[in-house]
Amino acid sequence: MTRPDKNNKHANDIARFIVTYEHEAGFKEKLNKIEEGLILYAGIRYSPDLSTLGSWRGELIIFLDLEHLFNAVGLNGVLYKLLFDDFYELINEVNRNKKGGKITLKYFEETGSDIEAYFFAAQKIVERNGSIDPSKTAMMEICNGCKYQSDVVTKKAVFLTKLSTLKISKETPTDYYSKPEFNVESVSVLEKLLVGLKESNIESSVIASILKLFTKINYLRKGENCIGIDRVAAIFLTESWLPQRIAFSDPVFEGNGAIPFATNIEFITEKLWFKLNKGFGGKSKKPASFDPIIRAKLTISSQISRSVSSIFRSLSEQYDKGLIDKDVVARIHHEIYRAPSRPDDVSVEAISMAQEFLNENYIEKVVKEKSLLEREASEGRQAIDKLKEIKYEQKQNKILPLKKIARRQYCALRFLTYITLPILALVLLIDAYTKSDTILSIVFGVIGLTSLIFVIFRPKKIDAFYWSLSKKWFRRSINKALLRTK
Repeated sequence: MTRPDKNNKHANDIARFIVTYEHEAGFKEKLNKIEEGLILYAGIRYSPDLSTLGSWRGELIIFLDLEHLFNAVGLNGVLYKLLFDDFYELINEVNRNKKGGKITLKYFEETGSDIEAYFFAAQKIVERNGSIDPSKTAMMEICNGCKYQSDVVTKKAVFLTKLSTLKISKETPTDYYSKPEFNVESVSVLEKLLVGLKESNIESSVIASILKLFTKINYLRKGENCIGIDRVAAIFLTESWLPQRIAFSDPVFEGNGAIPFATNIEFITEKLWFKLNKGFGGKSKKPASFDPIIRAKLTISSQISRSVSSIFRSLSEQYDKGLIDKDVVARIHHEIYRAPSRPDDVSVEAISMAQEFLNENYIEKVVKEKSLLEREASEGRQAIDKLKEIKYEQKQNKILPLKKIARRQYCALRFLTYITLPILALVLLIDAYTKSDTILSIVFGVIGLTSLIFVIFRPKKIDAFYWSLSKKWFRRSINKALLRTK
């Protein structure tokens, strides 16, 4: 709680436990009491002069990162907007007190460049009808409903107008290196941080860019970091783990009691609440960030978002290299778009569904499953084809003798019709004639008999009739044979 950089070790397990039992009787009330005690402890720790409670004394500039700018206008979902609104209301309360100090919201020039790059990327996605990283809620919201690049440009203008309405502005250009004693960047600091972050495989340029922002914060503070939270001049507000971890790292952080260069919205909201002496017994509405269940959902969604984003990038890279096919891409896209990467969507069921995304080898697992299914399908088809072939051979073996008998019957009928019967008719004709018959009468008799045969007997029809008889006998024989084998 007091050290955001140290919260990650068991945070995900604790968060899952809280969400699982959030509806248990008395569970939430007990968590709230624990939370209130921690807030009071942290408030006392970072506010050495308790006599000043009830007012904010100093002039503080809070620099918001890109995600908090999106939160401010609701591009990251309802819950993040609610957290920002609670934070913003406390700032307004500070600024309404004319006798106290003032808090100003700004963003760095580097964040301004991030805004330009983000909306330019949105234009390209709309232009090419490209896919969107499902963990980037703001990007999905920006591209939603946009048909042309000009639509994205319009949304960017609306976004900047909303920031202006909230009195959030870009920093004034300043020579932050005019006083070298406030520079926190150095080769030795960078090398130490690289060693400490070795397991995370962070590039030195990323760390250097964060140290550059810390130099700006330290310049505005004039090196005064070990004073109360309401006396420091500037702080960087971000939910990204890396700036927070670097802010509390040994080469950068001055020690317990010092105010880190970067922190999260929960930290600032708690300190504002404590300094304004809001307490927990009155009618004041507590900020949503004080709710342990909401915080747990934020932790889970953040973890899932990082995993989904990592999967999406790796998926794009492997597809571009030809290492995976469209079927794998389509299947993974379908799954990760269902992941609860927004805290609004986190539930016990959603956590269970998303567990597989937290596996570093998720893509390889899907590829192996696809290969296995394809192999099993192929083997199954081969087995089915082989079984059909065996059954066909068995059937042919059963019907082959019957087929031979049918053919013999057909041939016998034709022989009887075309050979035997004509010979028999001829014999009868010869036998019918006497010695008194002349040759001419015999000739006419043969011709008359032949004509009669051709008139009465038509070979094609006779063959067709005999063939149909053979087929009927054949089919009846097959059916009887098959019934006997069942």
